[in-house]
Amino acid sequence: MLELGDSRLPARFWDKVQVVESGCWEWTGGGDGRGYGTCGHDGRMQKAHRVTYTALRSQIPEGLELDHLCRNRCCVNPGHLEAVTHQENLRRGHGSSHARGAEYCRQNAHRLTPENVYTSRDGSRTCGACARATQRKYAAANRDAVNARTRKRRAMERLRNQPDAEKGERDD
Repeated sequence: MLELGDSRLPARFWDKVQVVESGCWEWTGGGDGRGYGTCGHDGRMQKAHRVTYTALRSQIPEGLELDHLCRNRCCVNPGHLEAVTHQENLRRGHGSSHARGAEYCRQNAHRLTPENVYTSRDGSRTCGACARATQRKYAAANRDAVNARTRKRRAMERLRNQPDAEKGERDD
């Protein structure tokens, strides 16, 4: 039987696992930026869900990968994981995690709540915290270009809003 705190993994591993209502064992340690937990194990960095699966269930057969049946990428509960082909994993996924209504953003594993989701004009969903951070980084790195485009856009709006006589149009 699979148990949280199993002695086949060190206590420092289990210190980074939190059980939630859904039955998921959520990894609270470091992540890979796409929502998957990462940890040092056997002298190298590995995905945390792969570590629990191989320690508590079995080796992952060659040519297969683990599918999160719970659709929660930071879940390390081996009971929520199944070894499947890459094609099967993609088929089950039905597109991007945002399109499926994922609980966590891909980039930084922020929990996606109605208050923290930005829906763009094309209907795609983005983590609001990540979108704001990206906008801040872009604006800081491109401050001069952003300001020049803003000045140009405002000048064009002023020209459009001027009466025809002020635009300098002549009847020749």
